[in-house]
Amino acid sequence: MKNPRFTFLNVIGFAMLCSAFSHGQVAGQHSVSPATGTLVLSHAEYLDRVQAVWMAQMIAQKTGGRFEHQTASTLPITPLSQLPGYAPVDDDYYYEMVAIRAFEKYGIGLTVQQLGQQWLENNAGSWGSSEQALLLLKRGITPPDTGHPRYNKLWWTIGPQFSADVYGVLSPGMPNVAAEMARRLGHINGYAEGTDGAVFVSGMISIAFVENDPQLIVRRAATLIHPDSPYRKCLDMIIAMADAGRGPDEIFRAIDERWGIEYPATNNAVVNGGFVATSVWFGGGDFQKTIQLAVHAADFADADCNAANSESVVAAMHGMNALPPEQVAQLHDRIMGAEMGPLKLTPPVDESITELARRTEKLTGTPIGRWNARDLAAPEAACRESAASHIWTTMSYLRTRAMKCEEQF
Repeated sequence: MKNPRFTFLNVIGFAMLCSAFSHGQVAGQHSVSPATGTLVLSHAEYLDRVQAVWMAQMIAQKTGGRFEHQTASTLPITPLSQLPGYAPVDDDYYYEMVAIRAFEKYGIGLTVQQLGQQWLENNAGSWGSSEQALLLLKRGITPPDTGHPRYNKLWWTIGPQFSADVYGVLSPGMPNVAAEMARRLGHINGYAEGTDGAVFVSGMISIAFVENDPQLIVRRAATLIHPDSPYRKCLDMIIAMADAGRGPDEIFRAIDERWGIEYPATNNAVVNGGFVATSVWFGGGDFQKTIQLAVHAADFADADCNAANSESVVAAMHGMNALPPEQVAQLHDRIMGAEMGPLKLTPPVDESITELARRTEKLTGTPIGRWNARDLAAPEAACRESAASHIWTTMSYLRTRAMKCEEQF
């Protein structure tokens, strides 16, 4: 039975998060007790935001998909795409749906090996590093090797990043919990820079439940990634340029010129993650402003993923009221699809989005408390502790290079 007001604080989370982020403002209608620094969210408000994150991805993906790996929008205001009476199934949120099924089956302590079994059961993995992961699973290679550079040639691309929203939703106000989950489970289809993207996106969404300043959300989520990581260096460049008064167009160009040559593919995690960060930073928490930035960012970007990730942050901040009502109505509370690219989904998808949100919300009632409060208060320090001693060798798509960063072969 649900209590009329609930706290993840009974487990550990929001109390420490609010202490760590005490100088930030709190979004929405939740309340903070001045005596304890405890954030309280009603079930209704949390469910509203969970549903908003799912729907925001579906709406934004449809508009961003018009520019995916194509020239960017050149219109002053790009109109939102009309929906066909439901959300067509897409990898921007389908792999998260698969993760929800796995959490329901195996519990909140889901392992990456168990997630791999769920991928096999649902035939998940249509394109990019996810396609590579499914092919490896079918050959009997188990996660995390399915995301490892030794086996997955596209480990550095965007697969883990666009699948990570759900980990932030399941860890509201607990960015280190979200980051740990995203890193560990993101190894199903990526590694290093690939899973850095998962950490960043999940961290932003987690923080967005307790912070309504998009710039602070970007700053704080960036600290979850080791400073030596190329992904973190890209984020640091964006933040420095924004602090110096540079506008989004100049920053988008700088990201593409500096990092595009390092990662020569339109679906690489570092460049697209930079576009997401810039869109959130300058979008001001507004759905329309944020999606305009995401679809205008650059030619030949993964625009649908970037739009979906960016709008998930807006949705986590403000809930359903932030979403465009016309597109919400056009969804008719349904997600449907029997195929995704070349693959037949098992089973075909025909689900209520509201029910998907309820199932997601229900998972937060399970014990997350095996992470202790010390892990929540200082994300950058915690990341350094686990990362600084590791050396790994990476192979870019066209050449081999060595660097110190966050994970180890």
